[in-house]
Amino acid sequence: PNAALDLTLQVGPSRPRRDTLLALAVAIAEPRAYQQLRTTEQLGYLVATLVRSVHGVRALRLVVQSKTATPTALEKRVEAFLASFGAVLDELEDAEFEKYRSSLIDARLQHDRTLSEETGRDWVEIATGSLVFDRNALEVEALRSVTKADVAAFWRRRLAPGAPRRRKLAVAVRGGATAAAGATDDPTVPEDGVPAVAVAPPLRTLASAEETVLFKHDCALYPAVGARGAGGPALGDESDED
Repeated sequence: PNAALDLTLQVGPSRPRRDTLLALAVAIAEPRAYQQLRTTEQLGYLVATLVRSVHGVRALRLVVQSKTATPTALEKRVEAFLASFGAVLDELEDAEFEKYRSSLIDARLQHDRTLSEETGRDWVEIATGSLVFDRNALEVEALRSVTKADVAAFWRRRLAPGAPRRRKLAVAVRGGATAAAGATDDPTVPEDGVPAVAVAPPLRTLASAEETVLFKHDCALYPAVGARGAGGPALGDESDED
């Protein structure tokens, strides 16, 4: 019955510095997205912001589920939040940034508590073909050198609306409850809400599994690690650090 938006902003194949920039951006954005989209704008009960990793390719994922707004309305408000977040990073106090960075470092310095945790972590490296078994140590080293300005520049280069290296996939789920409630694609912006931004219309409506396969093949998205020759156009910046 509910509508939902599942927004993925693909960053690229896993690299220690790139991964830490994404992890820091998501850690800082997560509570603010929840506060803005759920508490202030009351778009829906479920608002989740997280790092997504599929076959060794990292992305920011933001999911909103709503009974009162259409997927298009949700996308407009999510994009408005993302557009405003660069200024949030600029204005973040150095002490608060250090708390986020220290928290991520501490998490990566934790020893595996069970053999299952250790083998599970190592098996991910084997399954994706990356074979970076000292990933935590490399990410700790990267985190210690990353600055707030680095995160803000990374955000504006890869994740903000209009970013030159942005790769976006928005999946919309249209629910009967929102249609019955008379929801429109033009959300009401609360007085304390972030300013609206323009959102491009959907590229395509997919009606079959075959259309989905063709759509994925045509997207400028990273392939799985170890399968760079398979599907999709060349991207040209896989070796870039961030």
